[in-house]
Amino acid sequence: MDYAPLFEEIAPIIHELLQETIFVAHNVAFDFEFLNEQFQRVGLPSLEIPAMDTVVLSQILFPNANYYNLQELTEWLGYDLDTPHDALYDARATVFLLRQLLQKVDQLPVVTLQQLAQLGSGLPYQSVQLFQCEEKFLGGSGPLAEGLMLYNGVAIREPQSQLQSRSLLREQTYPETTAAKQAYFKQSFTLRPHQGQLMDLVYEQLSQLEGQSQLAIEAPSGLGKSIGYLFPSVIAAEQGQPVIISTYTTVLQHQLLTEAIPLLSEQMDRPLQAVLIKGKRHYLSLDRFIYQLDQSVQPGEVEAFICMQVLVWLIETETGDLDELGIGQHQQHTFWETIRVNQTADHTVDFYQRMLDRAQYADLIIVNHAYLLTHLDDFPLFQSAERIIFDEAHHLLQAVRQVSTAQVSKKDFNGLMKELGHVTSEGSVLQGLAQLVDDGLIPLIC
Repeated sequence: MDYAPLFEEIAPIIHELLQETIFVAHNVAFDFEFLNEQFQRVGLPSLEIPAMDTVVLSQILFPNANYYNLQELTEWLGYDLDTPHDALYDARATVFLLRQLLQKVDQLPVVTLQQLAQLGSGLPYQSVQLFQCEEKFLGGSGPLAEGLMLYNGVAIREPQSQLQSRSLLREQTYPETTAAKQAYFKQSFTLRPHQGQLMDLVYEQLSQLEGQSQLAIEAPSGLGKSIGYLFPSVIAAEQGQPVIISTYTTVLQHQLLTEAIPLLSEQMDRPLQAVLIKGKRHYLSLDRFIYQLDQSVQPGEVEAFICMQVLVWLIETETGDLDELGIGQHQQHTFWETIRVNQTADHTVDFYQRMLDRAQYADLIIVNHAYLLTHLDDFPLFQSAERIIFDEAHHLLQAVRQVSTAQVSKKDFNGLMKELGHVTSEGSVLQGLAQLVDDGLIPLIC
């Protein structure tokens, strides 16, 4: 830095280089305004060029990312640069991110791009220009890419093919010895002490198809509990009905689906058929979303930004589970309630029903305690279930309390009491009941 030129010495060169370009930055409002302030400080005019913000563009085009700060986002996208986090790193990372954004835009269907261009007029600066692909628009919508379909003017991913029926799979014989168990796994995986014993206990319990019995196991930390019960569950499922895995937290569900089950599938060298089922309100109602998109969403509103995220996500999601979205700052916005599945299921494309259909052929069905308790009588699959594993079973009683009780706030309670009133209060509920008793229309029970 001792020999670096002062800004005023190179400002004219930078100002000239930036003419007839598009200024791109991660949080462009800060960088663009700061740079213009510095140009004005040395007597140069502010830049009058279009600018794009990779923060909002990333939130739209990568809606399932967990973070949108530059370093974590680019690492998530596969950027690997072994240099300290400094200005040069930020510049190179932003170039990488812009290329990823352009690549993603190039993969989007024309119909989706047209909808994004229409909704994005309220984006910061000229960020919407990324979606205004005139050459693509002139060619018309054209055929959709393989794996996509059009539903009421919105491009979505086609339903997954049904899982292979367990009856078509080769039945596995449970390995009883440690050596036989280890043979199921690749050499890179070694059974932990007592993990094999846990597998034996679980399999013995799952294979008891006659009569009702329960088994409670307390496993210490570090035992490898998840693999310990998943492995015998898969073997048992291939010999009969699926195994239901019930957890208390969504964190454990996520770990099972993204870590334990893929690891087990890789080690066993065969795909495991697992389905996660949540309550209806976790899923997008496609009909309700399209209604909002067509009727009430205006560019520049938060609702428009959310719709842009959902439009991109719809060509990727196979589940319709809104928890996949990294919705960030707008997570609590009321618009989400207008596009969730309500008690009336969609009649054409129903993400929730899709998951129930896939569960018929799964090895493992993952739910949480509350969902299982409230839907035991709803689905034949649950009614006939003979194999259920409760992970985090110490929370089961708490889950029972949650689904069997209702909470009333002080405000609601006071409102209810006010509505009931007093037997002497004109027009109150209690006065009306008292009058019915006096008239002999309802009996008085003491």
